[in-house]
Amino acid sequence: VESRIRSFYTAALPGSSLGAQAVTIPNLNHVYPTASPTVEWRVVGPEGVAKVNALDNTVSSGALFTLSYDSVGASSCNLTAYIDGVFWYPANGIVTAWDWNGQVYIDNNTGASQVYQWNIDCVSSNNTHGYASTAVTVRPAPRIASGNFYVNGEKMYDGLTQYTNSRTTQSFTYYAENVTTCDVRTDRNDSYGFRDNWYDTGWVMPSSYDWGPTRWDANIVNAQLVTQTYWYKLTCHVTNGNDFTTGFTLIVDP
Repeated sequence: VESRIRSFYTAALPGSSLGAQAVTIPNLNHVYPTASPTVEWRVVGPEGVAKVNALDNTVSSGALFTLSYDSVGASSCNLTAYIDGVFWYPANGIVTAWDWNGQVYIDNNTGASQVYQWNIDCVSSNNTHGYASTAVTVRPAPRIASGNFYVNGEKMYDGLTQYTNSRTTQSFTYYAENVTTCDVRTDRNDSYGFRDNWYDTGWVMPSSYDWGPTRWDANIVNAQLVTQTYWYKLTCHVTNGNDFTTGFTLIVDP
């Protein structure tokens, strides 16, 4: 019987000086136990669906959601929070109801889903306890692929034209992040001055590579050294299936 009515309380009568009182249930031994507080969490996700005391809430990184708790028959509450089962923070002696009013969002840049869980223990004036938990799984933010070539440590922004000469040795690298494998394609002018493919590595390159000290040759046309143009293109696979591409042009004077 007690379990069926423990979520109810007696409201004060109009004009009465008494406030709402916790329900008590007499028994044959004339002991008057007090019902434990009733506690609930409520989460409303971006899609507008409310769930009570649910452990299967799911949102995307950075998405706003409503988080609140409420109780009946409690005088104070103690909150503990966890991330992936690891203790996060406590809040003891807090109010018996609270609504974050849709201002809750969690950024997840870890690359994997994270589970945030809140447990609450609400205590009545008679030292009885009511417990409730909720959890929200936060999907990771999409990882944005990026990368560039570097000549002598200087970033070669996509579409940039860089100048050097055939007498200078420089460092030459590329670096990409949030990618899996890469392909480097390089074109240059042939001996007739026409653009032609010089080499293409195929999808065997890692997310970064260092060619070490590099000196680029000028072109030879009619037995004379002339300016040579190199076109570098870096294409990398990313985890969501799209390709990331960047490239620059290097003009090499004799």
